[in-house]
Amino acid sequence: MRELIQIEGESFSAGVELENDFVVKAAPMLRYMLGWTSRKVLNYAAKRKWQVEQTDQPSPNARKIEIRTPKDSAPHRTDERR
Repeated sequence: MRELIQIEGESFSAGVELENDFVVKAAPMLRYMLGWTSRKVLNYAAKRKWQVEQTDQPSPNARKIEIRTPKDSAPHRTDERR
């Protein structure tokens, strides 16, 4: 089961996604948390005095974005002539 942790700091709002209690996806600013357990994320957030919300559903206000990796995207050619 996947779980989401939304973290709000003084100047940011970001989230991490957990599977089997380990962070498997993270917002770019929280990517250092990849592989962390939920307990470690929550303890770290508490030390930083960040607000945390845990859920198993995405927020209804969350924007859905598509992240494309180089494998997913079409090849980019710089040598084409028109």
